[in-house]
Parts: sequence; structure tokens; C-alpha cells
Amino acid sequence: MTWKLSETELMMNYELAADINSPARILVIEDDINMRRIIRIALEVQGYRVSQAATASDGLKQAELTKPDVIVLDLGLPDFDGMDLLPELHSKSAVPVIVLSGRSLPSDKIAALDAGSDDYMIKPFDSGELLARVRARLRRPILKLRKQ
Repeated sequence: MTWKLSETELMMNYELAADINSPARILVIEDDINMRRIIRIALEVQGYRVSQAATASDGLKQAELTKPDVIVLDLGLPDFDGMDLLPELHSKSAVPVIVLSGRSLPSDKIAALDAGSDDYMIKPFDSGELLARVRARLRRPILKLRKQ
């Protein structure tokens, strides 16, 4: 059994290594302007570079433009459900996604995690806990190994 990295995964590693000393880039995809502001302020106070999107389609564009290190994603977006956005995001990148949602049923959490979310938090949330989860995701390697 061997493990190999694709050319795309190797390029992602080089891009990550080039940005190792710059502040982490966080993309917040959240339609509620007040919630987005609270999350942005909490992240910026910690030194993160934050970009924002209020819709799923804008979130996809921002993800391609800003190449975030972590995405914080709300599921209840106005143009389409955040659950449908997860596979789209992962088709273009291996960026960790933290879902931050008002959906609190275990079935919602399971569905999001199975769809590709790396973590799941329920609103209302503690900003300290969100920051800890962002730090935890930033400590994990982004590359995903494929078994060949």
C-alpha cells in the first residue's frame, strides 16, 4: 500500500508553505449581517485576515479569489442551502470548513459532517470556542493523501 499526492495537492502544499508567515485567511459565509460582523471582529482581533460573503454563490467566488485557510459556513443561505455548498467547496480545494448553524438536530450535524464539514457548531455560540476550533483546524495539515 502506497500513498501518493496528486499534482494539485503538491501545488497546494507549495502555496501553503509560501504563506506560512502571513496571517491565516478566513472566509466567513453568513447571510446575517450582524452575525457576520460579530464573527469578523472576533477573528480580526486575533490577527486573522477575514473575507466575507452573504450568499453561497458569492462564497464560492470568494473562496476562489482569497484561497482561505479555513471557511466558516452558515447553512441557511438565501440563494441555496449551505449543505449543497460543501461538495462545491471541496471539489476545488481541501480547505477545512467549520459549519456554524442554527440547526441543532443530531441529523443536521451528521449530514453536514458526512457532506464534508470538518467541524460543526450551533448558534448561539461562544466566540472563544469558535476561535479555538479555527486554531485547531489551522494546526491540521490541509493535504489529503489518496491511497493508491
